[in-house]
Order: sequence, then structure tokens, then C-alpha cells
Amino acid sequence: MFLTWTGVHAAAVAVAGISSLVMPALTGTLSSGASAPLAAAGAGLATPTSAGHAAVPPRRLTTSTGLCGVPMRPPVSSPVPTAPIFTPGPPSAPGLCALKASQSDVVVSWYNRSDNATSFVVYRLDDQGNQELAEVPANTGTQAGKGYLYTDTDTDQSAQCYMIAAVNAAGDSDSPVECTVRPDPNQFPQVNLQQDASGLLQWYGLSGDNDGTGPLQTGLRGSDSNLISSNERFGVNLAWTTKTSLWKVQGQAGPVVMYGEAVALRVWGGGWLEYGHELFGVDLKLTSTPVYQWYILGGTTGAAVDNPMSAGGLGFALWNSAANDFLVEGHQTFGVDLNWNKQTLPPAPTPPTTTAGARQVIAYNCFSEDRPLEMWAEDDTARTGWVDMGTVQPGWVDGGCDETASDSWTFSPTSGHVYEIVSVDFSADDCSNDPTLGQCVRSLDSGIVGNPKGNVVTIPIDD
Repeated sequence: MFLTWTGVHAAAVAVAGISSLVMPALTGTLSSGASAPLAAAGAGLATPTSAGHAAVPPRRLTTSTGLCGVPMRPPVSSPVPTAPIFTPGPPSAPGLCALKASQSDVVVSWYNRSDNATSFVVYRLDDQGNQELAEVPANTGTQAGKGYLYTDTDTDQSAQCYMIAAVNAAGDSDSPVECTVRPDPNQFPQVNLQQDASGLLQWYGLSGDNDGTGPLQTGLRGSDSNLISSNERFGVNLAWTTKTSLWKVQGQAGPVVMYGEAVALRVWGGGWLEYGHELFGVDLKLTSTPVYQWYILGGTTGAAVDNPMSAGGLGFALWNSAANDFLVEGHQTFGVDLNWNKQTLPPAPTPPTTTAGARQVIAYNCFSEDRPLEMWAEDDTARTGWVDMGTVQPGWVDGGCDETASDSWTFSPTSGHVYEIVSVDFSADDCSNDPTLGQCVRSLDSGIVGNPKGNVVTIPIDD
């Protein structure tokens, strides 16, 4: 399944140019120091319109921000590049920086480590091998240490691996491979499961190598903790056993499996595991083709799964994007004891039934200035205007509010009528007992509806 980078493009470099790979349509944008491709006659290279990759017009870098700690080159003043000055031999391999992944794209950045590269070819790995995304012309003259960017906006794969080839007429040199995973909340939950006490990190085993094999076990059972293929009367053909199980884990790119990468899981003697409705037991099926709907979670997204899944370790969680849930060990009346996590959770408590409206309103004076407040009410339904409803004394005692010691104010609204209630700090400076003076109002509660069968509404008046 996994194809290596070695030998895919090295033989394609010749004096006449680069013979590109046949590839599907790929999307992305690039930044370089030239505004137009080098001419094939002047550089001995194929232009970005060669067969194998779409023409992607480069755009200049407009920043001097460093790349991998190496300064960017300044913008090129002329759109027409000058002829490069060659030194003997192929260019040195470029330095590939750490990838920057987001939900929508991956930013690939690199810097030149030679003075004779004429272009750089951006490759991405998928299940068909190395796919050429773009050819970026190199800046002319002294180039060592200059930086370049390419933004890959293709989101067909969750895990993406890249390599940069520095090219001239004498040959090419490859950078190391860098891989990452886009943190896409539409594919898997962006949560720290190591802080989750729900028992989702219950799995261990599997292989950390792409196309590798290993057991699939749970830490929630006794000796029969291995999940194997089995001919079952009800539900999916899986069963728990004391025997060692064997599962293949297959990703779409890269030599290792990464946390958050979409993978396919195949049980030895059975098939590829996928979400699917069953009449009995857990909704799982075995199919003959890989289904990339499983995600190994529990570590840093994009980090290699380094097999922390040995018995007694922290373990990992298995998320299925089709079920939109975690697969867990769980009792079934029929079939293998597997379940989806949401179906194992206790039902949410039923909220208490409340009746709309207020049969009584109680206010406590917790205003820290320790002054009395005057309560006013306006019946918006009867349009009575503001009515003085009396004074409520302060309940501020020893630096805190004691509602039980406060001289509470109680009001019973008329059924069906809508009220506004305010408290007025009438003894404050520049204030009077007037509910229309906004600077003197300390609380306002509006839209209170009277209902003799409604609730008791409490208004603690504080700062």
C-alpha cells in the first residue's frame, strides 16, 4: 500500500527538462521570488505548464520574515528572471520546514541550500505514489538560504506528506519527508482525551506502521480481551477471545500512522471494518475494500502513533466518522460486546417542569453601599405608570450580604399583567426618589408576567 519516495522522479531529470508524473487534479497556491516561470530554452527545464501538473502562477514573497530561522529573499523587482549562473553538479537538497496544518490547508515551506538550483518541485504522497503539485522557479544569482512557500488547499486526505526536490540540468536532490494531519473538527473531535475520565482510551495494540499488523485489544476485559474475526449467528462477525488477534492498519500517506489520520482497519480472516446498520448488536460490518473512516485519538494530532498501547499503558480511542462516535466495549444482548459510546451513556436528567410567569417577586438589598433602596413597579399592561412600592433596607453585614437579615421586599403581580421593576438609590449624591433618573437606578427587571401558578422570582440587588 505505502509507496516510498525513492526513485520516483530522479530518473526523470534530463538536460531537456523534467518528465512529470501523471496525477489527478490538485489544488494549491505558491509563493516564490519570481513572477514568471523560467523559459525551457534558457534553463533546460520544463515550465510549469508541462504535462503532469497544472500551471500555477507563482507570486512573489512580500515579507522578510524568516523561514525555519533562515531569512526570506527580498521581492524581485523585475517580472523577467535573468539567466541563472550554474556551478557544476546537481543542487543540494533543500531544507524542508515543519508543516503548518489547519482545517482548510497545509502550508509547505522550505529554503534553498545551494547556489545552482533552477527550480523546486513540490511533491505530495498518496496511495498512488509521489504526486507533483507544482514547480516553483528558483531565484537567480546567489540563492542559498532563500525561502519559499506553497499552500496546499486540497483536503481529500486528512494526513498529508510532502517532499521538495531541488532541480537543475545536472540532476536533482530531495529534501526529507515531512508529514502532518489537518485538525478538522468535521472529521474527528478536537478534544484532549487524556483529560477525559470517560474511559474512551480503552484500546491498545495495532501497529504504528502504515500497512503494519498487530493485535486489537481492550483494557476493559479480562483474559478474553482480543477482538478477532468469528462466524457469529447475530450481528457483525467479531468475537472476544483469549487468542492473539491480528489487525492491519492502513493509512493513505506516509510510512507511519499518525494521531488524527483517517485509516482503514482489517481483521485477519475477516474484512475491513466499517460502520453499517445491523438488525442485532452493534452497527458494524466487514467489507472487502478499505474504508477510511477510523481515527486513532488520544495523542497529539499529527504525531506518530508510537505504540503507547501496550498493556497497562494509557491506550487510545477509536473514532468513527460515519457513526460520529467512539467505538467502545459494551454489553449487547445479541452479538459481540461492542457499542457506540453515546449509547452507553446514562440518559440526561429530565429538567424540572416549570410554569411560566411569577406568582411572587422577592427583592433583597445586597447593594454594597449599605443604603436603603426604593422599589418602583410599572404595570405595562394596565399602563398605570411608575408606582412607588416601598423601601427595602440594606442587608450588607460584616462585608457581605445576608439575605436572611435583609428587609426583603415582596410583590404579587396581577395575573396576566407585564411589569417592569426598578430599585432607586434615592439617598446617593445627585439622586432623588425618581425611577426615571438612570444614574440612580441600581437594578431593572423587565418582562415579569403575573401568574398565580407561576414561580417565585428572586431579585438580589447588588453591584
